Amino acid sequence: MENIKLKVTYLVLIAVVIFFAVNLIASKSLNKYEFDMTQESVFTLSEGSKKVLSGIDEPLKVTFFFSNKASDGIPVLKSYGTRIRALLEQYADNSDGMIKLQVIDPEPFSEKEDKAVSYGIKGIDIDQMGTKVYLGLAITNSIDDVKTIPFISPDKEKFLEYELTRAIYDLANPSRKTVGILSTIKMGSGPMLGIPGLGGSSWFVLQQISQMFETKEIDVNATKIPSDINVLMVVQPRMLNEETLYAIDQYVLGGGHAVFFVDPNKEGGGTGNPNDRGFTREINKLLNKWGVNVSPNRVIGDRMAARKYDKGADSENKWKYMDNVTWLELKGDNISRDDVTTVSLKTINMNTAGAIEPSEEGANTTVNPLIRTNKTTMKIPVFKVRNSPDVNEMLRGFVSESKEYNLAVRIRGDVQTAFPNKSGENHLSSSVEPINVVVVSDTDILRNENWSKTQEVQGYTVVSQFADNAAFVLNLMDNMTGSSELMNLRSKGDTKRPFVKVDELERKAQENYLNKENELKDRLARTEDRLAALKEQAERQAGSKIALKAEQQREITRFSDEMIRIRKELRNVQGELRKDIEDLGGTLKFINIWLMPILVVIFAFIIFYRKTKYSHSRMEVK
Repeated sequence: MENIKLKVTYLVLIAVVIFFAVNLIASKSLNKYEFDMTQESVFTLSEGSKKVLSGIDEPLKVTFFFSNKASDGIPVLKSYGTRIRALLEQYADNSDGMIKLQVIDPEPFSEKEDKAVSYGIKGIDIDQMGTKVYLGLAITNSIDDVKTIPFISPDKEKFLEYELTRAIYDLANPSRKTVGILSTIKMGSGPMLGIPGLGGSSWFVLQQISQMFETKEIDVNATKIPSDINVLMVVQPRMLNEETLYAIDQYVLGGGHAVFFVDPNKEGGGTGNPNDRGFTREINKLLNKWGVNVSPNRVIGDRMAARKYDKGADSENKWKYMDNVTWLELKGDNISRDDVTTVSLKTINMNTAGAIEPSEEGANTTVNPLIRTNKTTMKIPVFKVRNSPDVNEMLRGFVSESKEYNLAVRIRGDVQTAFPNKSGENHLSSSVEPINVVVVSDTDILRNENWSKTQEVQGYTVVSQFADNAAFVLNLMDNMTGSSELMNLRSKGDTKRPFVKVDELERKAQENYLNKENELKDRLARTEDRLAALKEQAERQAGSKIALKAEQQREITRFSDEMIRIRKELRNVQGELRKDIEDLGGTLKFINIWLMPILVVIFAFIIFYRKTKYSHSRMEVK
């Protein structure tokens, strides 16, 4: 028996040594073997990125500027930089030697810091001595084209893979992409579009598109969309003939990317005829096949998102500025944080936009909201927003439907043609790959007035932005002109995992706390009413003031005792919350620190016991 105890003691010691040895070896020499156990594969390259990397035909150099030493006192930045480096190493490993990774620690006041600055890498100050921390990168190709990310912000980590893959893709494919624009309205001043270069248009967003991309005007009666168009931008489709609709249908089915701006009530540009401001329902023949529908007869009002309307000087009205429920300022939860085109946007302004709703045909597509309303919404007939609309009347008659509506969506999936009776050698009856289409139910989002102000400074026109409309449109063009691999590149999950159980405990405690607080307020109100009634009774019966004061005092004493009791209950609720969280923390610590060594020891003991029993059985047989 003594011998067995000694063996067990040795076994426990060996198990502990093995446990620490395995951890030490794993940290030092097994780090190249990685297993991504996160829910959304945060640390694994997407298939889209791998396809882009496999298509690189010239060497690219990625220089990662990371202030490793200077960030020692900033754990969040330190760990983030380490994750970025690990991701970049995956890019290099999956590129067949086409990506050369260089990691530089730009120490303060060194030549390496000068090199970072020369690439446009931005540093952030961490002390009053001018010490900066750098976390950016530069990618160069064989002809010295450069793509930089000046500072890789931790709050954009979710989309870091997309930004990296997009930069690599652009450098590997340096020719400018082409945006085809098909518009049935006059967009700003000058010719319809002011082609070439959109220079004749006064809409700044179109000028910026022409600076970033090649632009080509598509005739409104086109029977074929040119094959060299990387993305088709359709603005306010009115009375398009069947051949043009068929051309758009075949372009999208053939893998072409498209962005539609479809507005029930366009407020800028056009013919001047107030009844000629909307789109016509022919375009819904395509949209319905793709899973959505936009009504040409209704606009959306949103009480919570309403912008102020300048009524001008009017002595008969108290307010000079009134809320226009159809002029929307969309921000916060109105803007998707799950799509790369909208993740960084803060404010989008729209005027008399339509509702994008599911079509009755029920297409096999995924419709992801990019911009949506609050729940304080109401559908308003389009005739009420034309011909000098009465903003006050719309406000007085507003009745919320308590429903959110989509104002911009991305559509993906396999679809069928909207023209099944068509035929021909090149006719496509279904999409050759999942379509990628964006629909925006407003054209006024493009107008200068909704997102910018201009002023003349020393002979130059300076544009200042108060909304992100242009950024949204340019993001769409940039995103949609990429390859199909980029289009399907999923955004990464967030590495900051929430404490779901703790949050749930806090919510329950807060609910209990608020219920108790409301109970206290109700009792306080009832007591105040009782005291008021006593005071009124005292004024009627002046002779019984002493008795009434005593009764008032009893009410006050009773309420004070009740208030103390309820406050004690509130403290108990908070104490129970802390206890629940502490118990949960203790359980997690036990699992993380002690459970695994204990399991190792138990497993080793079981093996030892079975081997000992087997040895004894063999000895008995002999």
